[in-house]
Amino acid sequence: MFDFQQISRYRENNRLEAKLATGGLPRSIWETYSAFANTYGGVILLGVEEARDKTLRVTGIPDGPGYVRLFWQTVQDPAKVSANILQPQDVTLHTIAGKEVLVISVPQAERHQRPVYIGDSPFTGAYRRDGEGDYHCSPDEVRAMLKEDAVSQILTDTDFIEDPEEREARIGPLIDEAIADADGEIDGYLAKRYAVPLAPVPKVINKFSKDIALYNLMSRAGLDEEGREGNYLTRYNAAIKFLTLVAEGKVSLGTEASDPQAAAAAGFSMHSNRRLFSRDTMKGM
Repeated sequence: MFDFQQISRYRENNRLEAKLATGGLPRSIWETYSAFANTYGGVILLGVEEARDKTLRVTGIPDGPGYVRLFWQTVQDPAKVSANILQPQDVTLHTIAGKEVLVISVPQAERHQRPVYIGDSPFTGAYRRDGEGDYHCSPDEVRAMLKEDAVSQILTDTDFIEDPEEREARIGPLIDEAIADADGEIDGYLAKRYAVPLAPVPKVINKFSKDIALYNLMSRAGLDEEGREGNYLTRYNAAIKFLTLVAEGKVSLGTEASDPQAAAAAGFSMHSNRRLFSRDTMKGM
C-alpha cells in the first residue's frame, strides 16, 4: 500500500515514476504508461520531482481537475494510445503537504491487449519498463506479444494456455486446417492456367499462401477491420486480387502455363499437393 504522506521515503523504481508536470501533461507520461502496461504495472505521480539525491519531493500541479480531464481525453483516443486499460479509480487526485498530486495507477495489460503502444505502430510506439527507465520494445519483443495475442484470439473458447505443449495441441489442428484451406483456394485459381501442384513454387505464391492461411486463422474470432487486425484482411484481399489476375491470364507466374482449355476443364478440382508452407514457417507471423 502506497503511503502518500510518506512520499519522501520512496525512490523511483520499475514500479514507480515521478514527473514534475508543472507545465501540463508531460509527453513522456505516455511512454511510461505503455511501459508499465507492457510489464508489471506501476504508479505514475504527477506533481512530484526526483531530487539529485534520488529522493522524491512534492511540487504539486496547478490545475488538478484540468489535468484529469486532459488525461482521460488522451488515453481514450485510439489515435494517441492503442488501449485504455484504466478504470476511474485508477486516476485520482491527492493533497500532499497542501499541494495537489495526480496519481495514475497503471495495471499490467491483459495478454490480448499487449503490446500497449502510443501512436499508430506497435513497432515504434511500444515501451517496456527496465529499472527506473522506459525503453522501446525490440521488434522481437513486440512479435512475441503479438503472437500471444493471436493465439489467444484464435482459441476463442478458452483462456490463454500457459503450457506450450498443451497450447500446441490446441492450436496445431487449427493451423493444419487453415493451411489446407489456403492450399485448396490457391490451387483453385492456378488450375485455370497451370498444372498444379507447381514445382518449384514461386516465392510470390508462397507469400500469398501465408497471408491466406493467417487470415483463415484470425477470422475464426472475427476481425476488427478498423483496428490493427484489418491488416490480415488487407493482405488476404491482395492475395485474392493477384490470384484472380493470374487466373484471367493478366499476370504470369514466370513459368510456362499449361494448355488453357485443358486447365479450364480441370476447373477447381483439387490435387494432393505438397504444402506450400507448414506450421514451422508460420512461427513468428
